[in-house]
Amino acid sequence: MTMEEFLKAKLEAYKKKNPRFSLRRMAQLMDMPVGRLHEFMNGKRNVTPYYVDKIVLGLKLNRQERELVYSLVNQTPHIQKPSRVLQDDEIRLIRDWYHFAVLNIIKTEGFDSNEASIASRLGLSATQVRQSLELLEGMGLIRIEEGKIERTASRIVTSKDMPSYARREALKNAILKAADAVDEITPDFREMSSAVLAVDPADMEKARDLIRQFRTQFSSQVEKGTPKEVYCLNIQYFPLSMRQK
Repeated sequence: MTMEEFLKAKLEAYKKKNPRFSLRRMAQLMDMPVGRLHEFMNGKRNVTPYYVDKIVLGLKLNRQERELVYSLVNQTPHIQKPSRVLQDDEIRLIRDWYHFAVLNIIKTEGFDSNEASIASRLGLSATQVRQSLELLEGMGLIRIEEGKIERTASRIVTSKDMPSYARREALKNAILKAADAVDEITPDFREMSSAVLAVDPADMEKARDLIRQFRTQFSSQVEKGTPKEVYCLNIQYFPLSMRQK
């Protein structure tokens, strides 16, 4: 089965239950433009991991269906570590940058489960590390047994209901970390650049898609091999001018 066939089958299943169910309604469930869904269903565009997550969440797929759609985009068909959908009571994970840093440093080569080691590598206090580990373990994202820490969820999907202020705080915190890195990290270990462009704001959706595609492709390339450190990728695209009304 192809992704196009899967999506068409799901649309037909919805229509059998409700003859008035439309392609537009299906796109709304998955929080994506109807034009994009049309492209996916007609094989005019490949489904990226970003949109796969929207399909899984929006259509509330069962485990068998989830494994199928992930396999259709060359992801692991038999997921040993299930995706974790964030709930509203987990805002701290999104808001504070270091929780994801702690979660990802577990994947690095030679990881030491000692709290002091984690604190030293990430520039955190012992209290921050302890609180982060408690949060991650309480959410079921890690398991701590006999002093050893391991991840239990390989993918984390953000709920569409996550409050916007939590996302804003997360973005601001990431930008502040980038500003610190300008002074604290030598150019040998970072890459930073910016450009000022004259553009048509009507192309915002196109720009957003290009950035998402780049982020997906970039991650798939740099995360190959054996991870040794935790990095942050920030991308900002915003107006410097505003037309007078």
